[in-house]
This record gives sequence, C-alpha cells and structure tokens, in this order.
Amino acid sequence: MLVNASSFFMILLPALVQQQLHMGAVAYGAVLAAQAVGSGVAGILLASRLSQHLRRPGYVTAIALTLSGASVVTMGQTHYLWVMLVASGIVGCTSGLIGVTLMTLIQLTVPGEHMGKARALMIPLNTVLLPLTSLLAGWAAQRFHAAPIFTAGGLWLWIPALLVLGLPTLRRSRITSSPESSA
Repeated sequence: MLVNASSFFMILLPALVQQQLHMGAVAYGAVLAAQAVGSGVAGILLASRLSQHLRRPGYVTAIALTLSGASVVTMGQTHYLWVMLVASGIVGCTSGLIGVTLMTLIQLTVPGEHMGKARALMIPLNTVLLPLTSLLAGWAAQRFHAAPIFTAGGLWLWIPALLVLGLPTLRRSRITSSPESSA
C-alpha cells in the first residue's frame, strides 16, 4: 500500500512535462513511450531465464524501489527531455519488477490461512488510497508545482525499500523451488 500511495505519477506527468520541459503533447508521448519500452524490458527480463535467478525477491524489491524512487526524483528535477526519457524508461522497468516481486513477497510471507484476510484488507484500502493520493497530489501540484510532488513521491518510494530491507522476514525471504524442479 505504501508503494501504491505514490502512484499519482501518471496523472501529473502531463503537467510535469509542460512545467519542467516547457514542451507539449509530443514530449509527453515520448515519455510515455519510454515508460512502455521500460515495461517491455521488465517483461522480457521476467520471462527470460534471468527470472530463475531471482530467488531473493526481498532484495530485488528493495533495489527496484530504490531505482524507481531515484528515477522519479530525477524526472521531477530535470529540464532535459533525454534525461526524462531515460528516467521514465527506468520507472517503467522497475514498476514491472516491483509488481511481480511484491506479489511474490506476499505469497512467501503471509501464511496460507491468512492470505484471504490479507487480500480482503489490501484491496479496499488500495481502492480508497489510490484516488485519495491522486486527488491530494493534483491539489498540491496545482498549488505548488509538479516537480516537488514528483521529488516527494520518489523519496516516498524509499520508505518501502527501507522497510523491505529492515524487516528480516521480507529481506530473507527465499524462493526454494521452481516448477522445473518439482516436475
């Protein structure tokens, strides 16, 4: 839920492109395309043999959250389109990795008998949290500027990264078998 609290980036991206880069729809489309390419790279990495080596999802999650946060901060601070394109591509790639590794961590750390309760709690909280944070971010961007909101959101992503690294259950979680070994 901490990760989803900062999911307002897509809503504020047009304002950021206009305010930081002083560009319009073409630059905005390029930033979205870079993010899509990054997401595709994440999909390729996860579908490839590399995913078989990701036995420690806690570390991968923390690294991806840290990189994503740094890239979002970079997006909020840059005045160069090429820097925003690279940062947006990294955000797209790390978002895919974060989604997969967080779900893996949930499955590894929540006991089976409590999984239903955990999901029953997470879904409604996220349903309320997402529009609320988007509304607050929109208000803050209109009042202050999109750049500081991106910077704050990027720094916010480091909080769950630190939690994953600080909680031994998450940090030490390990995938012990694969479908190939159990067949």
